[in-house]
Amino acid sequence: METPSKITLPLLILLLLAISLGLIANPCDATTNILYSGQRLSAGQSLREGNYRLLMQSNCNLVLYNGDYILWSTGTQYMGTNCYLTVTYDARLIVYDSSGRPVWTSDTYRAGRENYVLILQTDGSLVLYGPEVGRAYNARNTVTDTTAANAKSVKKGTFALVP
Repeated sequence: METPSKITLPLLILLLLAISLGLIANPCDATTNILYSGQRLSAGQSLREGNYRLLMQSNCNLVLYNGDYILWSTGTQYMGTNCYLTVTYDARLIVYDSSGRPVWTSDTYRAGRENYVLILQTDGSLVLYGPEVGRAYNARNTVTDTTAANAKSVKKGTFALVP
């Protein structure tokens, strides 16, 4: 019998963890709390978990809400049209405009090509999980915003990367 590949075993562990914590919703549901590597969250679409919502707004701003209260945003309003969020295979969240130009990138790059999953959790935390679930990086309410020529920190909401 063959040994599971280096990539398969961590992904299996991640999937079992997500299922056991009730983090995976039915993929046929209209709303979900998960975005996988390579998937898009287009303008007007959102991830939802309870009262929390991560919305890719039509004005190109990605916003995390608790009800009507804004917890965090990328600050990219009016930086493009028909923008979308994607989770990359190198552990980044990127908001692109309609021409494919990145207008915001998370400061979460990891070398290599792996599968990641962005989960909006029941406590409102937005967490990017990767294949090495054992180690964790928590941004402690800080996400690096690289929208313009200079980077700044956004101190709203909670974002974590679990490599």
